Amino acid sequence: MQNKQIYIDFILKELNKGNVKYNDVCLLFCIKFDLTKQSFNKYWKIANAEHTEQRETINNAKLTATIEQEKEAVKMGLKSKQDRLFDLQKQCERLELKLSENITDCHTFEKGKLITGTRPLNILEIAKLELSLKEVRSEISKIEGDYSATKTETEIKLNKTARIIIGD
Repeated sequence: MQNKQIYIDFILKELNKGNVKYNDVCLLFCIKFDLTKQSFNKYWKIANAEHTEQRETINNAKLTATIEQEKEAVKMGLKSKQDRLFDLQKQCERLELKLSENITDCHTFEKGKLITGTRPLNILEIAKLELSLKEVRSEISKIEGDYSATKTETEIKLNKTARIIIGD
């Protein structure tokens, strides 16, 4: 009986490492324990059932944790990604409208009374609005991950840097 658990644990260890191909694990098993493929089949079925159960338990725990995090975020009043993107999009639209209209409100006092009117935007105000618009669009792109480097690009850059430092 003790050997049975050792065999099952070996197969589970391989499955947890990501080695899930029947033939690969069978070969390792048969070489390590000097047993037949028939013996392996018996333990493979048991180990696979346990592994499936473990994965389901882990996935359920992850799902529960994710749901709890979402609930906490809602309780704290945190906005979802979509809500933040929507707000940033509205901000972009307001800035674009302001730039296209090319006017702003102005307030002056004449004889102790507040007079409200409009005037054209000056160059500094236009530049500030354009910079604000650029920053908001950049934030949207960052949230969406539009310009994030892919794993391959990062690896290539790291390899090139390593070769330069090493002198390859």
